[in-house]
Amino acid sequence: MGRTHSLENLCWGLKVLEWRPRAGKRGVGRPPTRWTGDIRRVTGSRRRQAAQDRGLWNSLQKTYVQHVDTYGHHGLSCSRSAGRFSRHGTINDIIRRSLATAHVPAVLEPIGLARSDGKRPDGMTLIPWRLGRSLLWDATCVDTLAASHIQATSSMVGAAASSAEQAKRRKYENLDSSFIYVPFGVETLGPWGPE
Repeated sequence: MGRTHSLENLCWGLKVLEWRPRAGKRGVGRPPTRWTGDIRRVTGSRRRQAAQDRGLWNSLQKTYVQHVDTYGHHGLSCSRSAGRFSRHGTINDIIRRSLATAHVPAVLEPIGLARSDGKRPDGMTLIPWRLGRSLLWDATCVDTLAASHIQATSSMVGAAASSAEQAKRRKYENLDSSFIYVPFGVETLGPWGPE
């Protein structure tokens, strides 16, 4: 085994999991673990090397095949999915542009706010929002159909967004009182949280 595999190599998509080593009609003289040429074109050399490692192949099957269904819902809630970042960035951009439409300048990911863990909210208004205090927001997008939310979201619309907003509020509860903090939660199927 000798090689170390990065997270990028482990998360290269469902399509590769559909290929199997060639057991072959012409298996005589060929090893049973030979890959067909189409996987080489799809994955590239680095990923092909990772896929040829039989131990890695088995761990990928155990980890992802059980979670991925034909509808692709796993990618909406997987912490390793790149789609989370684009949704999060789009939500923050919409909030900032909405404030700009109302002639309220805002900045994304402001620096200089005192937090012990180094984390910062997603955005802040540059002029006072209310009572001389600037508005801070932190957006989150949760999967409506995730196994951890399905019980609540099947009985109440926006339940996952509401619980995500409560978690964000707890995260920033010790923030300086010179700011107004608003968590913004939205679900992948559309409902917004109450905040």
